[in-house]
Amino acid sequence: MYQNILVPIDGSDTATRGLREAMILAKGNSATLRLVHVVNTAVVALEYAEAWAASDDWSERRRVVGEAALKQAENIVKQNGLHSESAMLETTADNTGELI
Repeated sequence: MYQNILVPIDGSDTATRGLREAMILAKGNSATLRLVHVVNTAVVALEYAEAWAASDDWSERRRVVGEAALKQAENIVKQNGLHSESAMLETTADNTGELI
């Protein structure tokens, strides 16, 4: 039924629960889990624009956090004997759902 299952990862408990549900589906179908994390470097602070100015350091920290979240998810998948592929995407758009 399923060959590939897309699993957005952000390091949250909710994302981890979603990953676990996806693993259940993958086990029953020998599917590949496609893990994705989106780094959104858009600055969304209408009232406090100066306080939220984007910086290379801030963007790099977001990438490091994303890489850690993907690595953790990959380890969970591997520990359960399943196969995964992962990708980190980057956007400056407000709607990361469209990118996913």
